[in-house]
Parts: sequence; structure tokens; C-alpha cells
Amino acid sequence: MGSAVRFYKKVATKGGLTPDLERKTPLCMTQYGRVFATARIPLPGRDAVYSWTGVRHIVVLRKRQFFTLDVLTSAGEAVAESHIHAQLDAVVREADRPGTHQSFPIGALTAEDRDAWSAARAELVRAHPINVASLEVVDRALFVLVLEDEAPADLDATARLFLHGDVRNRWFDKLQFLVCANGVAGVNMEHSPIDGHTVLRLLTEIHNEVVARNGTVLTEGPTAPGTPRYPANTSIARIPPFPCSTVLARRLEWIVPASSPVADALEAAKVY
Repeated sequence: MGSAVRFYKKVATKGGLTPDLERKTPLCMTQYGRVFATARIPLPGRDAVYSWTGVRHIVVLRKRQFFTLDVLTSAGEAVAESHIHAQLDAVVREADRPGTHQSFPIGALTAEDRDAWSAARAELVRAHPINVASLEVVDRALFVLVLEDEAPADLDATARLFLHGDVRNRWFDKLQFLVCANGVAGVNMEHSPIDGHTVLRLLTEIHNEVVARNGTVLTEGPTAPGTPRYPANTSIARIPPFPCSTVLARRLEWIVPASSPVADALEAAKVY
């Protein structure tokens, strides 16, 4: 996640990102401004895409619960990774407490028919100002980080999880990074603001930075001479908790009237 934040800082800094090339011809880099802090907003008949600047937070999803977490300081510097790890550990412990994961699975609505989601979102907005505030936090977030409790054992299970998984634990209107219990990670992107090659550049830079920390970078493919081969069933050790005196992650709340179209849609989602 730290690598994604550092990539965002490159995008946000004029001249910070070297241009993509088609052979020797520089390509337009406008799309990179719509990777982060961008959301597809459902509207009747036709959606809209919005992007924001000056954003410092991400949204973390765990067991259908939403949390917001600052990953940049007020000065625009990246928060120390040890501190972010501590906050994420606190989020997991809070979300995993018995009974907490029964909260409204609002994320499931982003997998609905777009007009149905538009109507449900309008109902949420009318229902309570808390919903307006929570939607604004999610919409403006740099990205969504999904902390899965599943540990896919093969490519088929991984593909299912990253393509859709439990839609109650997703927000399909934004860029999502997904991290599984066994350390397997991937991305699910909202395609309307950007092309695939734009996210590929992001993932390539994240991959090379992470692998470089272990002393090597894969530049010629996994079967090239001299490149490492990774064991098929590597055991990923759980990151130990870091001491943290102040928990900065904050839970997002939703107010859904018992008798409303939104409540009916969410009740159906609970039996997914």
C-alpha cells in the first residue's frame, strides 16, 4: 500500500511521473490524474465520473464494514508504513469482533443495476446526513483497500475473488486493492475513467518496488535465467502489531430506515 501512495505522490507532482512511450513517442498522461481519488457516481440514465485533489485518506473494507484512514500527512508526506500497519491491524481487530460484521452491506449496491443503485443512493442521501458524509468519504478516497479473510489456494479461486468475490465487501465504483489472508494481492478497477495500461503501469511500479526490497527486480519474466522462482505454497507470516498510542482509523456509519427500498435491497444482499 505504501508503494501505491508513493505512486500517487508522483502523479500529484508536476513532472513526477515519466511519460509512457509508444516506441520513442511520448503518450498523453492525462488518465493518470483519474486513477486516484476518483469515483463513478450513479445517476438516472447516465453515470458521472468525478475526481478530487488534496485527498489524504483511503477507505478500508473488512467484513462489509467501512473505515477511513489517513495515509498522507497535512503536509502531503506519506504516513510511516509502520504506523499504517498498526492502524490496519486495529481495523482488522475491530471488524472481527463478534457481531460487528452484521452491519449494512452497502457495498453490494455498487454491483446492482446502475439505475437501481442510483435510486438506492438517492434514498440513502435522503435518509440521513450521516449517509451523505459517509458517501463523500468513500467517493473522495484515494482508493479502497479490501482486507479479505479468504485465502485462495489456486488461480481459479483467486480469479473469482478478485473479479467479484463477496460483493457485500466491495465498492466497484472505485479502484480497489485486495489483500487476502495468505498475502495474495490484486486489483479490481472501475474502467470508465481509465484504460487498462494505466493501471498496469501502477502495478508494475508497485511490483518492482516491493520485489526490489528483497534484493532483486523481475525485469525479464519469471523464467528468464537468473530470476528467482517462488515456491507455490509460500507461508506468509502475519505482520506483527506495531505499538500505536492513537488509533486514527475511523469507522463509517450508515443509517438505513427499516422500511425503505434500500433496506429491502440490503436484506437481499445479506443472503448472498
